[in-house]
Amino acid sequence: MIEQIAVVANAAYPLEGILTLPGSHTEKFPAVVFVHGSGALDKDETVGANKLFRDLADGLAIQGIASLRYDKRTFAHGKQMVQELGGKLSVKEEIIEDAIAAVEMLKKDPRMETNRIFIIGHSLGGTLAPRIDAEG
Repeated sequence: MIEQIAVVANAAYPLEGILTLPGSHTEKFPAVVFVHGSGALDKDETVGANKLFRDLADGLAIQGIASLRYDKRTFAHGKQMVQELGGKLSVKEEIIEDAIAAVEMLKKDPRMETNRIFIIGHSLGGTLAPRIDAEG
């Protein structure tokens, strides 16, 4: 089952997302937040014909694990960010703030096990996972 959601760490940059939930489950779910690699990527982290995050979300749901994926801020608002921030874009604005907001959303969802929310980062997202955890 999927739900369309919005991740909003900054009101100027709302991000479209998808919460994928296991089909039938009566208990609370463990959950993951997907964190993008470098580049302007959509919620599925589409590269060519590959949709890495979508495929992982589907597989995790079969195993009883919920997941949250969302468009990267530079994908959804890249031109606006360049105009507003110029060359002063850091990983904080590009990745970290949104990942923290996504984790917080899951923590507030009564269907989730709040002590079993994890980060799955690809490439740059994996490198930033300890910082996201420390700051969030």
